[in-house]
Amino acid sequence: MTTATIQPTVMRPVASTDDSFLASQILATYVGDEPWKLEKLVPGGQSFVPVAISSDGSAVEFDVFSGSNWPNSESPKTFLARLVLTGTEATEE
Repeated sequence: MTTATIQPTVMRPVASTDDSFLASQILATYVGDEPWKLEKLVPGGQSFVPVAISSDGSAVEFDVFSGSNWPNSESPKTFLARLVLTGTEATEE
């Protein structure tokens, strides 16, 4: 597990399309040109579902699952981890 110091921030549920887009941007920024970064953090993770976002948009919590829903996949989704991304840091809870 990777640990990082995160400044205290108020997290709230992802509740809008804008929240989802911001969460996707933070994930894309973290990954950049190195898609293997996510595999190192959560081996087998296929679905990254944003569940909470900080009120200032600096951090996002994702639930990570082993399966996907695209397109109506028959493979079951298994919860693997909760991942917190803040700018360039990531921690697993």
